[in-house]
Amino acid sequence: VKAIIKVVFDLIEQSRTKVGTGELNRVIEAALEKRRPSGRDGYKAKIFYATQTGVAPPNFRLFVNDTALFGDDYRRYLENEIRGAFKFGEIPVLVALVRRESRFHE
Repeated sequence: VKAIIKVVFDLIEQSRTKVGTGELNRVIEAALEKRRPSGRDGYKAKIFYATQTGVAPPNFRLFVNDTALFGDDYRRYLENEIRGAFKFGEIPVLVALVRRESRFHE
């Protein structure tokens, strides 16, 4: 019973972990260096920045140039990179890719 309780508390601690934006962006940058997303029709997939938007479970939002340029396999790859970097071994990690709105109005 003590071992189970320890596991439960470890899982709760993992799920409540907050990651700094700078540290998260360094992990995303390293993931991009290891494996780039494949673009299409001459367009390159870009990740502008990432931030954590929630805990229990950890939620991350990555702002990109076009969500259509990122497949589910690449999103799962990023989830696994985040999971490994921040020791989210046994809990779900949610990664949402969001198109960044233009800073310039036409």
